[in-house]
Amino acid sequence: MKTQVVSITSQGRITIPSRFRKALKLKYYSKALVSLEGKGLRIEPIESILPLQGILANKKIVSQKRRRLLEKEAITRGYQRQG
Repeated sequence: MKTQVVSITSQGRITIPSRFRKALKLKYYSKALVSLEGKGLRIEPIESILPLQGILANKKIVSQKRRRLLEKEAITRGYQRQG
């Protein structure tokens, strides 16, 4: 297993090391599923939910609330997981 120490900012953010981002093909604005597992975190990349928004194609702007609902639905159904 590859490991690396990272810092946690005052806002609770961490930076995923570049070698890990490259290995997982993560790009700017990528999404990930974060789970608490025992004494650690599991971070699992998921692909964009934008393809799931096809039903909203006639609307120019998708609300943030709707986007969050679509993300939850994608995670619940297991759609678009990488790997």
